[in-house]
Amino acid sequence: MPVAGPRRGALGYPPAMRRSLPWALLLAAAVAVPLLPLLFGGAIVVQHDIWVSDLLHANIPYRLFLGRCLRAGDFPTWMPGVYSGSPFLAQVEAGALYPPHLLLYALLDPFVATNLAMALDFALAAAGAWALARRAGLRPESAAFAGLVFAWSGFMVSHLRHLNMHAAAAWLPWVLLAGERVIASRGRRGGPLLALALAVQLAAGHPQLSYITGLLLAGRTLVALPGAARRSRAEAARLAAAVGGATALSAALLAAQLVPVARFTAASYLHEDHSWAFATAFPFRWADLLVFVDPARVGSMETYDYRGVGSLPWGNYGYLGLAPLALAAAGLALRRRLAWAWGAVALLALLLVLGANTPVYRLAWLAVPGMRLFRFPNRWLVVVSLAVALAAAAGLDALLDRLRRRAAPRLVGLLAAALLLGQLADVSRFHRPRMPLDEAAAWRDPGPLPGILRDAGVTGYLTLLEEFDIWERAFHAARGFLDGVAPYRAAWALPIGHSGLRSGLASTSGYTRMTAARTAAFWERYNRDALGAVHQPPEPTRDDPTVGPARRSLWARGAVEAVISPFPLRDDRLELLAVPGFWVYRNPDALPRAWLATRWRAVADLDDAARWMLRDGVGQPEVPAVEGLAEPPADAPEAAALPLDVGGREVEG
Repeated sequence: MPVAGPRRGALGYPPAMRRSLPWALLLAAAVAVPLLPLLFGGAIVVQHDIWVSDLLHANIPYRLFLGRCLRAGDFPTWMPGVYSGSPFLAQVEAGALYPPHLLLYALLDPFVATNLAMALDFALAAAGAWALARRAGLRPESAAFAGLVFAWSGFMVSHLRHLNMHAAAAWLPWVLLAGERVIASRGRRGGPLLALALAVQLAAGHPQLSYITGLLLAGRTLVALPGAARRSRAEAARLAAAVGGATALSAALLAAQLVPVARFTAASYLHEDHSWAFATAFPFRWADLLVFVDPARVGSMETYDYRGVGSLPWGNYGYLGLAPLALAAAGLALRRRLAWAWGAVALLALLLVLGANTPVYRLAWLAVPGMRLFRFPNRWLVVVSLAVALAAAAGLDALLDRLRRRAAPRLVGLLAAALLLGQLADVSRFHRPRMPLDEAAAWRDPGPLPGILRDAGVTGYLTLLEEFDIWERAFHAARGFLDGVAPYRAAWALPIGHSGLRSGLASTSGYTRMTAARTAAFWERYNRDALGAVHQPPEPTRDDPTVGPARRSLWARGAVEAVISPFPLRDDRLELLAVPGFWVYRNPDALPRAWLATRWRAVADLDDAARWMLRDGVGQPEVPAVEGLAEPPADAPEAAALPLDVGGREVEG
């Protein structure tokens, strides 16, 4: 006897689908409206972190470099244009294996690709929260509200600057949804789908959010296990094996990236400090809780009125709107089980967000494996955002139940639609300053520097003095974003961090914590207080612009052919090329990237090498310091002028 399928309406769609479609379309429109300037207006997001922009100086250049290599028919595992070269596949923030970014940046202009990547994240976040709410049995109206709240939460807006984190956050509800499928089938179905969702989130390139997602998934599985065990131990074992196996499979799918990431992390200075102070740096203060009801009382960097000290306001921004808080409270009052479940998750996550201000984070840091690896407890705001969105949807569902008994369905639908649009208007008034936009054309222009260097025949590395101070001065000149973006445009003409990659420039410095410790000891300028040993000789300053011999020798060893300075330098060896608002010098003493050396200095370790190179070896930049070798014989011949083919370029040395 045939099994009857779902009842279909006149148009051939099941009634449930016909009820859902208008709300899905309304949700899509509400999510898209704030993005119209990015999609059709030629604008880009120019979020700024005071000292530098994660978006402009790391995330976009990473992906620009990836797209350029893919169009040339190459998949990059190495980035030659930053420091003395840096691993690319192992730079987890670059998200080198994330499928949407591979496609977008290989095919499109990097700024267009970035806008589409952001829009895709918002759409994924909204659809994922919608699907999770529908899976829990909520009406399409309520599910649409959950999707909008999560997609346009303060967390999602403030972390547009972190393309990897933004993408990973968008996949959070999808991983949980896949987990629910595995749990509902008692481990029989959904394992491969869960593994795929976890792998894609991992590929997005933010291990901390993948770790948080894994903890949520583990917690949900632990809640489900007692019920499975009451039915049979075999069922509980199958469920645990399905979730654990999916997690292991996701890691195996990403092994090509995870293995080099682990090895590179061990060689970087990121692994060195897993202290309590490291884990709780840049805290979310009790006063920052006001951000959930009135962000203006807390202030922000964008509006130049943040009142906190020692914290990061963009990381603490979690405004969700007043309606979600009220509806979540209504769900609790009306004893909706779903509201209580997600309300408990939201409360626990909020206690973790507060970091050292409550004992909860300390207990988790001591007891939960993996917690010591990460800082920024405020990243748990992503869980608060999703949990409040779903609790609010449960509360709205309870209220709609009561309204339907007293009012016409059409009127109830209009009220729900008005609530959805009111939510968008509410969050927009606070989100807008935190999502500053500018015309993309102004940021595509690399400025005069590439042409100046090309005309002078400079093809090697450059170094930029005061690179982070330049952007901090721009921040104060613009008073956040109150006085426009002109100061940032001027700063953008200088290659800070990885931004030189956009115009093919190579730089001795970059913007990432994932830096080899040996490289960082000499060239890293960001987070230099985190370095155990810093071997950087004094730089010229505005007060004393003289280039010292140790600095000159380091530039020679580092193949620095050009020096860019916001003030004139005092050095007879440097050749002034141009002054287009900043001083551009050619360094004639720069050594090539590689040369044949028949003399070297035997040293014990990095510190010994630094002491010799920056003191006794200052006058011998062509003599390398080498660990693990004996001194060369005294009668060793001098280095011959031998042409070497290095990266397609003939050099002598």
